Amino acid sequence: MWHVVSDGQPMGEYPEPYLVNLASQGRVNPNDLYWRPGMPAAAPVHTLAPFELYFRPRKLGDDPALRWVLPVGRSRWAIAAGYLGIFSLLLVFGPLAIGAGILGLREIERKPNLHGKGRAFFGIIAGSLATCILVLLLLR
Repeated sequence: MWHVVSDGQPMGEYPEPYLVNLASQGRVNPNDLYWRPGMPAAAPVHTLAPFELYFRPRKLGDDPALRWVLPVGRSRWAIAAGYLGIFSLLLVFGPLAIGAGILGLREIERKPNLHGKGRAFFGIIAGSLATCILVLLLLR
């Protein structure tokens, strides 16, 4: 059970699941003070577990719908691999698409907060097909 103080006024005592639900809906002021037995003093809710995750600032790349429209929150190499994969229809960009796709996957592996695996794989696959066709044409 948590004791809640909002704008200097005691609001009452509430169970944690109820308060977590309110925080997840954005219905809690981040500066409200919460206290429960065992704590030395009340603290702002945005500093307390399990509530703090609902008050973290969101980044532009956190919204999946926005990532469909804009290349935000993605590996730059994965973005390049996607475009090079499209341009590999001209065949000469195939090897570059493969390289950019591999670099994109490596960057995403090192930085798990980045997205773009689909673009990186597309670059690798389209680049591989274009490179195979290019090699066949050169061997003729």
